[in-house]
Amino acid sequence: MAGYYYRVYIDTTEFGHAFIALYESDGSVEAWGYYPNKNGNIEKIDPISAQILEADGVLKRDDHWGKNNDEWHESDWSSEKTAITKKQYDAMKQHLNDMIESPGYYEYYGNNCTQFVQDMLKIASDGNSWHNAILPLQLKKQLQGDEAAYISGTGSFPHFPPREKTKSPNNKAEGVLDEIVRVGAAAQDAKDMESSIYEKAGKGINEKAEGHGIG
Repeated sequence: MAGYYYRVYIDTTEFGHAFIALYESDGSVEAWGYYPNKNGNIEKIDPISAQILEADGVLKRDDHWGKNNDEWHESDWSSEKTAITKKQYDAMKQHLNDMIESPGYYEYYGNNCTQFVQDMLKIASDGNSWHNAILPLQLKKQLQGDEAAYISGTGSFPHFPPREKTKSPNNKAEGVLDEIVRVGAAAQDAKDMESSIYEKAGKGINEKAEGHGIG
């Protein structure tokens, strides 16, 4: 079917990933996502998960995975293939090329893969405003029209505990609010654990001091 199209892909495992595919009128397709550049300047890393939190950004082809660059990045949901005009396609492609040339600064809880896709969608919708999703799962819910996904201020969470990866489509029923609660609970657990470690360490130091007649 001739014409120009785009389609959004979402992977909701762990923090997840969002990327977008652009379809040319000749049927060719390119899928792109935004990542931290592991070979660039890295400013901050999560000490628990080793996830890069702040670094130079980079655009990568998400349809060039696998040993032979013939596989797509894993996803468990995709939007409908949406028709756009050549003008919209050209504008999206121009933004993509600009990002490839100057990818900017990646932030795990801000200027991430989800934000990149949202920027592309703003262009496709002729500048209509979108709520700023942080999680790929949140963006998925927004694209599905779930009003619960339009929430203000999700906060910054230091660690996302792993969930089992799956390639089965549409098998994640939990909503974005469940995701936020899950992550928030994990953050609180991490805080509690840190407090417990310091408390035990302090207790051990005091016991040693008392044993040596100090204090």
